[in-house]
Amino acid sequence: MKENITIGNFNFINIDRLLIHSNSRIGRMNVVNGPVSLILKEWAAIGNANKILRAGPLGVVTIGRAVLRLGELTKVTSNHYIDCTKSIRIGDFSIIAGVGSQIWTHGYIHDTEGPGRYRIDGKVEIGNNVYI
Repeated sequence: MKENITIGNFNFINIDRLLIHSNSRIGRMNVVNGPVSLILKEWAAIGNANKILRAGPLGVVTIGRAVLRLGELTKVTSNHYIDCTKSIRIGDFSIIAGVGSQIWTHGYIHDTEGPGRYRIDGKVEIGNNVYI
C-alpha cells in the first residue's frame, strides 16, 4: 500500500493479493472475496456496497489466475456486482456509474434442445475514458 490510502468501514476483503497505489480508496460495506488479485492504480476508487466475487475450489470451478485492475482515476461507484471468474481490466479515467451494473466473465451456451449446456469463460477489458 502506498501513501494517502483510504479503506472504509465494514468491508469484507478476503483475496489473494491487494495492491493499492497512491491516493486510491475503497469505500465502505464492500465484499471482495475469492482467489483474485485486486489492483488499484493512482486515484482509483471502489465506492460503497459493491460485490466483487470469484468462486473458490468448492464452488464453480475456476482455473488460473484472475485480476481485477482499475486504471488511473477509475471509479466503480455503488452497489455493483463484478464476477471475477476471469480477469477484468478497466482502463484509465473510466467510470462504472449509477447503481446495480453487473460485469460477468462467464456464461453458458445452451443446446438447442434438452438440458445440455457448456460454460464459457473470458476476460473483460474496458478501455480508457469509458463511462458505463
